[in-house]
Amino acid sequence: MNSSKACLGDFLDESGQLLDRLNGKLLQLDEWVQSLDDDHSQRCDDQLLNEMFRSAHSLKGLSAMLGLTDINQHHPQGRERLRCRTQG
Repeated sequence: MNSSKACLGDFLDESGQLLDRLNGKLLQLDEWVQSLDDDHSQRCDDQLLNEMFRSAHSLKGLSAMLGLTDINQHHPQGRERLRCRTQG
């Protein structure tokens, strides 16, 4: 197996784990939204948002290392929204 195939295999494994983690956090976020009171005054858990941001940021970094430009072109908007939320 050549080096690029091995790297792609590693990327697929790691990105799958990151996407699974991000999906789980999105489900937690959805549960939190569903549980909001009528006034929606509760603040979302910063740790949850930070974990989502880290997963998204790691996915972007891994894809950039392999030159997977499609992922990097479609990914910044969601990651930027998470970054803004984690900064208040």
